[in-house]
Amino acid sequence: MTFLVILGNIGCFMAGGALVWFFKEKIQALVIGANALSAKLHAKADEIAAAARK
Repeated sequence: MTFLVILGNIGCFMAGGALVWFFKEKIQALVIGANALSAKLHAKADEIAAAARK
């Protein structure tokens, strides 16, 4: 029973790795998009902070 659990865990780990491998371009695009959105929000927050100081 324990061997089957270990074998199942290894199989799940390999399947997860395969998903990341096959969708790495999509994941990278999502991360780049999130970074761009973050930069825009930080710029907007800096504008609001500068206006509040005046």
